[in-house]
Amino acid sequence: MSQPPYRLGDRSPVVAEVRGKLTRLGLLPPLRDPGDPDATLFDAEVDRAVRQFQQERAITVDGVIGPATYRALEEARFRFAARRGGRAGPS
Repeated sequence: MSQPPYRLGDRSPVVAEVRGKLTRLGLLPPLRDPGDPDATLFDAEVDRAVRQFQQERAITVDGVIGPATYRALEEARFRFAARRGGRAGPS
């Protein structure tokens, strides 16, 4: 992740990507409409899921998607795919 950290209230394609990863990990429900512009919004639901993910992984729980959280999400995605016997694929 080469961009600044993301937090509650931010809007970015990176937030949509992270939302998808958190959904695949079971920390967020799927969006009803993946094309919804709210998919890019770092809302309270994403904040709660990020904090839960950070707590489960012993990362500083601050609700911010910084380099450490982003890297842990990437690693979790690959471990999740390995458990399912498949490839992680694009996010």
